[in-house]
Amino acid sequence: MQLELFLSIPKKERILLMQFSRILPMELFKEYANQRTVLTQYLEDFPEFRTVFVILDDMELYYSYYPHARETKTEAITSWESELKKIQKRIQPKAKKLVKWFHQLKKQGKITEEKAKPNIEGALFQRAREISQHLASLWFIETVSLFGSVAVGTEKKGSDIDLLLHHTIRAKTKVEPVLNHIKNDVKQRFNIDLDMLNHSKHMENIGFYEPAVVMAEEPAIKIFGQHPILKKDLQVFVVDLYAGHHLQLILLPKTTEDTGYSVVLISDSEQIALFSIKMEGNLGIFSSLAENRLALKKQNIPFTDADFQRFIGDLMTELLRKQEPELNHVFPESFYESYKDMPTF
Repeated sequence: MQLELFLSIPKKERILLMQFSRILPMELFKEYANQRTVLTQYLEDFPEFRTVFVILDDMELYYSYYPHARETKTEAITSWESELKKIQKRIQPKAKKLVKWFHQLKKQGKITEEKAKPNIEGALFQRAREISQHLASLWFIETVSLFGSVAVGTEKKGSDIDLLLHHTIRAKTKVEPVLNHIKNDVKQRFNIDLDMLNHSKHMENIGFYEPAVVMAEEPAIKIFGQHPILKKDLQVFVVDLYAGHHLQLILLPKTTEDTGYSVVLISDSEQIALFSIKMEGNLGIFSSLAENRLALKKQNIPFTDADFQRFIGDLMTELLRKQEPELNHVFPESFYESYKDMPTF
């Protein structure tokens, strides 16, 4: 591709081509590669997509005869996906070159992004601000930015609100359900068409979020009225689903050299309990459940899934009986109602 041609490419098409600068998950690669109206314009520079289109057509035909193959991969599907992975690797260097050009041209002022000019008196902007402030109050969200049509000021009746979340959670395995739960809760609470994306360095690198407006920023949080704690210093220890609620144990930064850790128990997005636990050894700064338990095993600290279930079970039993457990706590009445039908562990 010639530099002059790259300069003339519309923003959406430019972003699509630059998406292939990293090795994508297979389903995402197939989704992007199926945007044929755009990609067929660039077959001279990316002839590999001709083969991709043929494979995708063959796969769709195969699914029409064997629909179960979408759920249980057959040998044929595995073979096609293996070929697509090889093609991805051939496309990636070319797409990386486009990303390099993109940054060079931006520095030279030859590519300029549309500036953010939101209608700050508009109903959608006001609602976006309200939602952003709510999201930034949560323990793991530091910054909420607005992008898309509302940020540019070109929204129309029926436009959705696009929000970008900068959060402190690095583990995806068991935290994604919490994020999804909160996103769904916000959509229902504010009764609006909303699209919330977790910040991605790759997407930022290819200009996907530009232009964006910071709507709310809360780098610290108070745990039961205590002194503010930086959200980035909180460590996600475990996340599990019990009785339809996402329970999260969050380790607070250590303030002493002993083996005690202050821990807050959060149900969905509500702070439920603050207490202390004793553990030997140094947990380290891990954010994922798997990493934490691996670290504990390496240090011969027994804390398994069964231990956690018993711990939560015992804690909940004490709370539900309204006995005085050995912890400092503040419990709303809704908490007891919420867990009254919780199964016995």
